[in-house]
Amino acid sequence: MSFSNSQGRQEFKSGSFRPRRRPSNGCLLLRKLLGTAAPSLDVYSIDVIWPRILNEYSIDLNPYFTNEMAAVFPALVANDTVDGKLMAMPYRADLGLLFYRTDLLQQYGYRGPPRTWDELETMASRIQEGERAKGNKSFGALCGRGPLPNA
Repeated sequence: MSFSNSQGRQEFKSGSFRPRRRPSNGCLLLRKLLGTAAPSLDVYSIDVIWPRILNEYSIDLNPYFTNEMAAVFPALVANDTVDGKLMAMPYRADLGLLFYRTDLLQQYGYRGPPRTWDELETMASRIQEGERAKGNKSFGALCGRGPLPNA
């Protein structure tokens, strides 16, 4: 599968598009530091995918944030809760978004957007191949983080 930017100038090729399944270097370093029982580390900022990874090193924060929980978006709290234990207190939203064209999904026989990374890969490949076969050689998708070019 390949992805290109909105101007079609840059193309990224990948046999498979999946999120990281293993911890990043920053997470591994933090886990190593926490495993040493370092007395100076009380509060730290973590990525949204780290709560389960760092579960064994954290205390349950539920008793300390009882009053604040009602003001936090429930999905963020759910993400930071592992086995009933609040691992982290969200201080900002880090959300991913998927934009898609319903006309193309319908045209290629899909009833809705993909629900898994595997479905995303399959659907995007099929639609991209179909559109390119129709003569739209620069048809592609933008996949990335941050602002779009010229945004």
